[in-house]
Amino acid sequence: MTLQEAGDRHLAAHRAAGNPQQYAYLALDCCDVAPLQYHLAHNPQIKAVCLCQDNDEAGKRSAQRAFDLLRDECKFQGQIVPLLPPIPGGDYNDYLQAQIQRSRETALECAQSF
Repeated sequence: MTLQEAGDRHLAAHRAAGNPQQYAYLALDCCDVAPLQYHLAHNPQIKAVCLCQDNDEAGKRSAQRAFDLLRDECKFQGQIVPLLPPIPGGDYNDYLQAQIQRSRETALECAQSF
């Protein structure tokens, strides 16, 4: 999984939601393909790569470059899944911060109802 920002928070969210051992997490700086090539070469069991760039034009271009690099340079034959955060123009940090804020508000509402 490539992450432009908020890699640790994204990993924490997956740990809270499920089994993080089912996934390999790799944070990259833009589209430097060398770490990804190394990771894929040493982990041939990987069947899918999720791209988690920002949900803006630059992020979409970055996801396309990463897709092309995976296919062309890494020769990756598995599934490549672009996962843009649901907030248009935002990134996963924005999304996770919004989720945290909603959770706090819900907890506060529940506490006040007692």
